Amino acid sequence: MKHFAALILAAAFPISAFAGSGSYIVIVGRGTPSVSVTQQMSADYVGIPVTIRGSAKDAAKRLDDIVRARSMLEDAVKKTGTLEVQWVNSSFSAEAGRSFSKLSSSSYGADSQSQLFILGKVSEPCGTLQVVRKIIAVIAGVPPIDDVGISTGESSLGVVDPEQYRGNLITLINEEAARLKSGFRGVAQIEVSGLEAPIAVVQKNDCEVSLFLPYRLSLTKE
Repeated sequence: MKHFAALILAAAFPISAFAGSGSYIVIVGRGTPSVSVTQQMSADYVGIPVTIRGSAKDAAKRLDDIVRARSMLEDAVKKTGTLEVQWVNSSFSAEAGRSFSKLSSSSYGADSQSQLFILGKVSEPCGTLQVVRKIIAVIAGVPPIDDVGISTGESSLGVVDPEQYRGNLITLINEEAARLKSGFRGVAQIEVSGLEAPIAVVQKNDCEVSLFLPYRLSLTKE
């Protein structure tokens, strides 16, 4: 599997991971394309965000517990041969925790945590559920550690190097502009703008993504 250095963008936009070979993966957000011309395709990857949180009263123990849990999870992921851990991001508090007696005698404040993303390649049509099941099984198989909780976020789809589809999208947009021009009387010219923008990607369903350019059409009358 490829190894990726990560760049995290705002949550409302896709997340990009850049590969050493120059290609990259975009982890897709949910939404609706803002234009009519789109390209549908099966997802190349699916991933799940994971948070490992420590709540031991002693700050040093919290750190050690999280590192231990993360190491076990990373080892389990590596053993699959098909999954990859990405985007490890940790935050540790040096403060001694304060017990929340109303909740639990073993629950403390000043949490420390480590966040990561487990990514798996989709190798067959609509094979995202199989990959998600494998990720969940790996997480569930990590032995429990006192004062450590492991939680997951929603699964997301990924596509490799959306820029490779720019030419096809531009062709589809130009064809749409030509159809509009022929369908309206008195139109001398249709100007297309926005084709230089980055390709946007949104999740269409459990298996597919939609790629599009945020183009604009301007009509000039005769």
